[in-house]
Amino acid sequence: MNLRILPGLAFACPLVFLALFSNAVLSHSPGARVVVGTAYDKDTGSILYTEHHSCTDEGRICTVQYRDTAGVTIANKTLDYRHSLFSPALTMSDFRADLELTLPAGADNNVVVDAGFDNYVRSIWKQLELGETVRFPFLVAGFDEPISMRVGPTTSGSCDSAVLCLEVRIDSWLLGMLADPIELSYSRVDRTLLRFSGVSNIKGTDGESLNVDIHYRYEDEVLLGEAHAGPAARF
Repeated sequence: MNLRILPGLAFACPLVFLALFSNAVLSHSPGARVVVGTAYDKDTGSILYTEHHSCTDEGRICTVQYRDTAGVTIANKTLDYRHSLFSPALTMSDFRADLELTLPAGADNNVVVDAGFDNYVRSIWKQLELGETVRFPFLVAGFDEPISMRVGPTTSGSCDSAVLCLEVRIDSWLLGMLADPIELSYSRVDRTLLRFSGVSNIKGTDGESLNVDIHYRYEDEVLLGEAHAGPAARF
């Protein structure tokens, strides 16, 4: 089923759009690295679910498995970057709700589509390092039209000098007041995503969106953690 949501829904409920945006942060397309994201409840600190990202050797076809705390796969996502690094084709399946979202490769390379946002961040890296705010049209699966977004330096909290801390908001004063920004942390060394904080696209057992803090581990860190077979540490 190709599920579509009317554009007006984004304006009626900005939390819906920001929740879908959380599914779009990590593209993982620069290479064939294994990435695991651990999602923690922002209020309690408990682990809610994990994301398991992997790609082909060329980094053009990527998959993401979402697993609950028992290790059961609850959702799956496939991304195809062969057409564009900013506008990948995708399929997102939620096995619990028996729903599937599909989106063809973007025809307009000026529009950032779903997980192409991660590649887009690296393409405007110098501007972000200089503290500039960049506006861009963004489209996620389920929406017919892109919505104007903006990304720039974080305006709250402290940020380690080795990390580039960013905020993503809907580019509207009114809608921006209705939802907290999404916070992202990137490594300044290799420009990889380290942390996502905000509303999740994965829903809880009560059907409500989760407010999460996701931390990402890459290759050697993942293998080391698996060797110890211990619980993921919160950092």
